[in-house]
Amino acid sequence: MFFSPIGAGGYLDKLVGYYPFNSNGNDFSGKNHNGTIIGSPTFSAGKVWNAIDFINDGAGNYVDIPHTTDFNFSDA
Repeated sequence: MFFSPIGAGGYLDKLVGYYPFNSNGNDFSGKNHNGTIIGSPTFSAGKVWNAIDFINDGAGNYVDIPHTTDFNFSDA
């Protein structure tokens, strides 16, 4: 998952978050918008690294990514 104010076809210098969820909630964009894993999700082998398995088991497993003004997108 990644967030970019100009969409998936945008420029990397506009990237505000990149979360491969490789056994953690760290932001790999260089902006340090790291998330915190909440609950006890399981990790599964992914295509490249590991992946967080968010099974809908009602256990409340998620990654909490704190708000930053970098996530305030506009149409500008």
